[in-house]
Amino acid sequence: MDKPPERPLPEWAAFGLVAASFLVVFAFLAYGVHVAYTPSLRKNVRGDFLQWVMAARLLRDTPDRLYDLETQQSRFRALQESLGMAAIPVARTAKEAKYPYLYPPFVAAFFIPIATSTFFLSFLIWQGISALLYGGAVVLVAPSRQRIVAVWLALASPLFLWYTMKYGQLSAVACAAVAGAIFFERRGYPVLSGVALGFCMYKPTLLLWIVPMLLLGGRFRALLGMSCTGGVLAAVSLGVAGWRACLDWLRLLFRWGNHVGIAGGNYPFGKFVDLNACTKQVASQPAGAILGLAAMIAAVSIVVTMRAWKGPIENRWAATLTLTLLVNVYAPMYDAVLLVVAILVLWRPDNARVCAMFMVAVNLAACWSEDLSRLGWPSPVTMIAFGFLLYLGFLTRTASAAGLVEASVPLQASPS
Repeated sequence: MDKPPERPLPEWAAFGLVAASFLVVFAFLAYGVHVAYTPSLRKNVRGDFLQWVMAARLLRDTPDRLYDLETQQSRFRALQESLGMAAIPVARTAKEAKYPYLYPPFVAAFFIPIATSTFFLSFLIWQGISALLYGGAVVLVAPSRQRIVAVWLALASPLFLWYTMKYGQLSAVACAAVAGAIFFERRGYPVLSGVALGFCMYKPTLLLWIVPMLLLGGRFRALLGMSCTGGVLAAVSLGVAGWRACLDWLRLLFRWGNHVGIAGGNYPFGKFVDLNACTKQVASQPAGAILGLAAMIAAVSIVVTMRAWKGPIENRWAATLTLTLLVNVYAPMYDAVLLVVAILVLWRPDNARVCAMFMVAVNLAACWSEDLSRLGWPSPVTMIAFGFLLYLGFLTRTASAAGLVEASVPLQASPS
């Protein structure tokens, strides 16, 4: 069967995208350095990086109280006051209790050497590490052709620059782990692929659909590699925090998952992209039609993904990463940067224009997602993710039909 014709982006369009992306990245990095060194702009340093610093210092001083609510809140308030920020409100009831730190002990242990310096130097160090991890992930999975266009569009994504870098999130770790897994699987090293993928265990919800993909695909050596990484991370957690803190984290994990699943209208669902959050975002008490529509979208997404699992590695990973965002109990906006990785994985010469359109659409949607969500709309990033999954289903169906046609053509006798 003949290969599909290549349809690269026009040179003027590629140059324009690269130039615009470069300016966005440069402007944001300059803004980040300016904020880090300007005391009057300390209020702009928000997000979970404060939690990492608090947890690292708490683990260093009193590891057995790492997940104690009162200790976390008092340490968090003290850190905010030292930086001139407004302290978080004290929880009135156990149901309203806010844990500043929810991640496993090995995450806090990783941040101990970073948190030893001043806060803003630590913030710049973590931004640099995040940029290296995410940049490496993008380069690993970017297409061999038109790499510059794909890389710059990915680097200029607000899901990375704003939600990951500015808020100090860990999404770059997930991107690097997934990209490493895809890189090693493409080259025939399944154990190393699983070892890289195991670093996603800092947030178990990221593996909700990846583990079934490996199981149903018979990729047991990758699961073995993932188990090795998990064992090492568990040993680190036990070594730095002890049994009590590890058990406290497991209890907190299930408690928080239940809280997110049943939370009402006061929960900030506008910052999430999963269908569960979008359903609650449309109405605090969703009607049957809304639930039915969400169930239908979820069913279609699962069917498309399971069909993609039988296809090429690119389709398989792109569908699984997208499904991880759509059908999940906890998929915040910053984890939607995995959708950028999914688009890069699928980017080929014959579909470069479509992938570039999806990348631009995701970047634009991320800029307006929270504003539209506050008005009662579902997240635009969610709708684009579902559209991308439908496109994957189209590719899978086209590839299957082409395979059937090719198989049905009899072999022609060679001329004598």
